[in-house]
Amino acid sequence: GTTGHPKGVLYSHQSTVMHAMMSGSSQLLDFNQVSVVMPMVPMYHVVAWGIPFSAPLYGAKLVLPGPILDGESVHQLIHCEHVNKAYGVPEVWLGLHHYLQQSGKRIPSLLNIGVGGAASPEALVKTYGEEYGVYWMGIWGMTETSPLVTAAIHEPAMDTMKPNDRYRLQASAGRPIFGCEIAIFDNDQTPLPHDGITQGQLKVRGPWIMNHYFKEKPPKKNKHTWFDTGDTATIDSQGYLRIVDRHTDVIKSGDNWISSVQLEDAALKYQPVDEACVISVRHKQWNERPIMLVTLKNRQKFNKGQFIDVLKSHLSNWCLPDAIITVPSLPHTGTGKLKKYELREQYQDYLLNGA
Repeated sequence: GTTGHPKGVLYSHQSTVMHAMMSGSSQLLDFNQVSVVMPMVPMYHVVAWGIPFSAPLYGAKLVLPGPILDGESVHQLIHCEHVNKAYGVPEVWLGLHHYLQQSGKRIPSLLNIGVGGAASPEALVKTYGEEYGVYWMGIWGMTETSPLVTAAIHEPAMDTMKPNDRYRLQASAGRPIFGCEIAIFDNDQTPLPHDGITQGQLKVRGPWIMNHYFKEKPPKKNKHTWFDTGDTATIDSQGYLRIVDRHTDVIKSGDNWISSVQLEDAALKYQPVDEACVISVRHKQWNERPIMLVTLKNRQKFNKGQFIDVLKSHLSNWCLPDAIITVPSLPHTGTGKLKKYELREQYQDYLLNGA
């Protein structure tokens, strides 16, 4: 896991079958006999998001790409196998975009992509929609939820929206799929309003949500039992979910809470930045402060003043990172997520040492 402490999650035959039936249905991934489906996530990452179960159930062709997911290899598979639906973390889609830019090649067969595992950058959602004609569907779930709980499926109302409003919805985690419920709570476990602003502890329930971890005693469970996801989130009046951060990744600076996800998303709006990672480090006065590590696109010049101006246009000054560090690369897990726990350990005294 991204915490560095993996735990065994127990599924049942019933939960797996129900998840496969719902996720592949026309209400969600819409698999059928003309679908050519490619999950670009490993089998050990929630069984490739459950797609190897749902795709055969609905008669879809299933393309398994293996471990090599650079842009050229992904393009070759999409082109040769005529893939029209594919699924992966944002890092994979960023790599494919870079390859398409450099090679001038296209992906005409690809119509829909499902993106999870990390926050969807709105700039990349826009790029895939406008340059490649691909619908980007933000999805959310976790190993403990089999995994799919929410999805930003295409809805007719989106066609009349302003493009940027539509991209913002697509970049969200979406709305609960049939059978699942989501809610946010404060520290006293009081339900919080779904106003798109109030942040709280995200909890979920549904027929394919895990009951307990391997070798742990099963809790007393009834229809009112919620599973605590460990995420901080907002839910708007239409039910759209936005993950603010993992509880462990939210930065408490004095009395203020800072979202690393919001900082990272703002950073990607500066053209030279390829990837950004925000972590909390120790601070003498405020206990914790954010610092940002960024990688740059090839041959792009980085102007720190311009970059900070971009951040200021999206965030309050007290949210801005105390240090911005350019690095050659950032560490990822086998599922494409940033290894923030490693970076926190490496940089925990960065500000204390007067860097």
